[in-house]
Amino acid sequence: MSALHVLLAAGRAIALKKAPYLGARIRGFDLREAPGLGTTAATADGSFLYDPAEIAKWSPEKLAFSFAHEALHMTFTHHKRGAGLEAKRANLAMDLAINDSVVAIGLAAD
Repeated sequence: MSALHVLLAAGRAIALKKAPYLGARIRGFDLREAPGLGTTAATADGSFLYDPAEIAKWSPEKLAFSFAHEALHMTFTHHKRGAGLEAKRANLAMDLAINDSVVAIGLAAD
């Protein structure tokens, strides 16, 4: 198992421990590399996209934040709610709605 896969597994495990009620979403993510993305993202079909070069710099805790964050995008059906809106603005607004919840469960982005 590569160092990157160990990091992904560690981040996922921390997220599952801190937010077990998001477990089905977090465990159900199809992990897919997305070089050049610069971050992580969730797709409408349940994929967790990640930029390998970027997340290699992250701690397992930061990656856990991202797993929970992306799971909440799915839970809140943000892909449907954002349809027809300007994508960057809608995502920023949705991120603001999500991040306080992720921090409240004990995960930090940094």
